[in-house]
Amino acid sequence: MTSEQQSVFCNQINSESIGESKIDQILIQRRNANYKPNIWKYDILQSLKSQYSEGKYKREAQKLKEEVLCLVAEIGNPLAKLELTDSINKMALSHLFDKEIMVSLQV
Repeated sequence: MTSEQQSVFCNQINSESIGESKIDQILIQRRNANYKPNIWKYDILQSLKSQYSEGKYKREAQKLKEEVLCLVAEIGNPLAKLELTDSINKMALSHLFDKEIMVSLQV
């Protein structure tokens, strides 16, 4: 349907009162997206390995978490604690430090 036909069609609908039978006669065409099927099968995705799942990366991540916990415990200034909490939130790491953040906000 061209844009001219569509505008005429819309004007006809707006100018006329539409009854149940009129709506049944209207042909609505929807475009087909023609999406291609996904080439990644579930088994293939499960077979992929990451180098970051090794023990050394897990130990490094745990070490960094402990350093952040020490920072939270050391800071006495409430404004500095809020800024640290804000930085943790901005880095999307707040789920790792939920308890500490709640304690620091309650003080």
